[in-house]
Amino acid sequence: MGAYVLKDGTARWVPAVDVNRLLAIVGVVAVVFLFTRVRLEKERAHSTAG
Repeated sequence: MGAYVLKDGTARWVPAVDVNRLLAIVGVVAVVFLFTRVRLEKERAHSTAG
């Protein structure tokens, strides 16, 4: 999905989804998930050990 933008006699394709922004968001979500998972596993190991 996207649109052709006509400007100054030239046409260019502009995608509806900004792939770079999408990849950045997916990366941030993955990092937060990994940190949260590690923290939860540490807390779980600590609570079962004591």
